[in-house]
Amino acid sequence: MNNLERGWMYERLDGRGAINSSFITGVDKFIQFACTQQDHLSGDKVRCPCKKCHNFRFMHVEIVKHHLYKTGFVDNYFVWKHQGEKDVINEISSGQDLHGSDQPELTYDNPYRQMVLDVSCPNFSQGSSWQSSSNIEPQPTHPCEPLMEEDPNPDSQKLYDLLQAATQKLYPDSSLSQLVLVSQMLNIKMENNMSQRGYNQMMQLLKEALPEDNMGDDEHLTCCTFCGHERYKRRVGSRKRKLVPYKKMYYFPLIPRLQRLYASPATATDMRWHHEHTKEDGVMHHPSDSEAWKHFNETHYFFAVEPRNVRLGLCTNGFQPFSQSGSKYSSWPVIFTPYNLPPGMCMKEAYMFLTVIVPGPTNPKHKIDVYLQPLIKELNLLWEIGVEAFDISKKQNFQLRAALMWTISDFPAYSMLSR
Repeated sequence: MNNLERGWMYERLDGRGAINSSFITGVDKFIQFACTQQDHLSGDKVRCPCKKCHNFRFMHVEIVKHHLYKTGFVDNYFVWKHQGEKDVINEISSGQDLHGSDQPELTYDNPYRQMVLDVSCPNFSQGSSWQSSSNIEPQPTHPCEPLMEEDPNPDSQKLYDLLQAATQKLYPDSSLSQLVLVSQMLNIKMENNMSQRGYNQMMQLLKEALPEDNMGDDEHLTCCTFCGHERYKRRVGSRKRKLVPYKKMYYFPLIPRLQRLYASPATATDMRWHHEHTKEDGVMHHPSDSEAWKHFNETHYFFAVEPRNVRLGLCTNGFQPFSQSGSKYSSWPVIFTPYNLPPGMCMKEAYMFLTVIVPGPTNPKHKIDVYLQPLIKELNLLWEIGVEAFDISKKQNFQLRAALMWTISDFPAYSMLSR
């Protein structure tokens, strides 16, 4: 589709502030087209491409019209991919650029692809490969900084390769990608009540194609390195060989998600907002306007000189995930927020990174530092050395550092964190 033919999409208002008749007519054609694509509907609802929903939500037709009349279409959405329209030329060219072959990628006809995009970052679909953002003119962080474009570093390239692999066909003429295959296998296991043993035997056939597990240096330890307590319960008289731990926790690494913020064209520029926005004397619009932030920059100049370094806030508290009528159960999540982002983004759910979950049933109390060890290890690495990241907005690799600026909690949780 020629972009000129859909110029009406971004000519919503006329000179008097009223909605153009061409825009209303175009919206009607869009709705008519979207309703004919049965594979991309959710009942009688269609994906809303307005600037607020970003094609993530299914809405009734009238609500979609209202959103488009109010806010307009998301930027550069000339091809209605989420509604079922194909852009064959771009699909083939992107596949050739990345893989050196003529094999086209799976398009949005594959709904599983959105699963990866949702996990990666909001609006990552606007640039699922770093080459797809080549039309964005990179801007230097400092006026006098020489601009040199680079290829992504190996760690960042893994993310782009993962996104491409999620849409790449298993073999020529295949209708399935690797993600579709694995998802459907799990669905078959669930629907047919397949035993774990049978499923494991089936998965054994694909073991050669799966990456090796990476459980870290403490995988084979039988005692806690902090207090010396045994890791597993002793099961006297039991014939089962399965080891049962005293306590479990769930940890989701922070570093890959910080790198992803710069790997996505939807957030890379916004991560420098704290440094580039216009400051007004005597008015605090953002924590970067506060005296504490300025004092930190003066004290740690080596950190502040790179605007892309990340300032983090940590929040934790216990909550009861079950009904109040049941037995007591206290679960403790640890959430990080990057405060580089503008106020309208850093408080959104998409940018609150769940990093640690300490399940119940009891409160970890003063032992919470045991569960925070992998997190503290990551934070020390980010502060002392940093990790290599790729800034897609400037096409450059840089050393990404991060600092924990503050914690947010009530007084009982504060007493636990301050020990």
